[in-house]
Amino acid sequence: MRLRKLTLLTALALSLNPLLPASALGFMEAYRAALQNDPTYQAAIAENEAGQQNRAMGRAGLLPQISANASRARVRGEREYNTQTLSGVRNVIEPLSYFSTSRTVQVRQSVLNMAAIANFRQGRARAEYSTEVFRGKQNDLALRLSSAYFQALLSQHAIDLAQAKVQSIEQQLKTAEVQFKAGDGTVTDVDEARARRDLAQAQLIEARNQLTVAMRSLQELVGDKPVSLAQLKADFAKQLKPELET
Repeated sequence: MRLRKLTLLTALALSLNPLLPASALGFMEAYRAALQNDPTYQAAIAENEAGQQNRAMGRAGLLPQISANASRARVRGEREYNTQTLSGVRNVIEPLSYFSTSRTVQVRQSVLNMAAIANFRQGRARAEYSTEVFRGKQNDLALRLSSAYFQALLSQHAIDLAQAKVQSIEQQLKTAEVQFKAGDGTVTDVDEARARRDLAQAQLIEARNQLTVAMRSLQELVGDKPVSLAQLKADFAKQLKPELET
């Protein structure tokens, strides 16, 4: 299901009109920006990096254990011993003053350690689980971005339609007022046209508010408020038809 959604999003991204102002934000540009700026995704990166450490931690128990020691000591004192001479046994006292050094390296390797093997398998499983969770959050980012991006596009089109509707009804209102003054219309016609104009203006305000909300949601993902968005090509529906029918 996630793969089908991402395939659809890719098709939508390719359906964006490339002939747009330099300041317009395309979907793939927004996606790259979201990869760098979305706080939820950045937290997922840190979680995945921490999860991958389980693999190394589990492997550590199977590796040889190496230890090294070094010491250096200064010896001072006397050494007393007897020596045989021609005149007999003679007691000798010899002063001592020297440094004694020692260096050792020890390597230990378990032939069979079931606990270490179990920890290794557990660490590997945790790392793989972390990878799958991270992939899911990558897909989630794409879905959240597409929702905000295309909602902003939809709101822009809703504004265009609402503005066109207001202009059309304004013309109808003017016509009704002219006809009423000429005696060819009624006050009811004027009131109805004025009510339709007020409703259309309210719809225009609502569409603008929806665009503001959508752009703020998109800004939270990409890190900056877009000046404008790339528009869909006129024939984008034909490009999506095979995908939509599956």
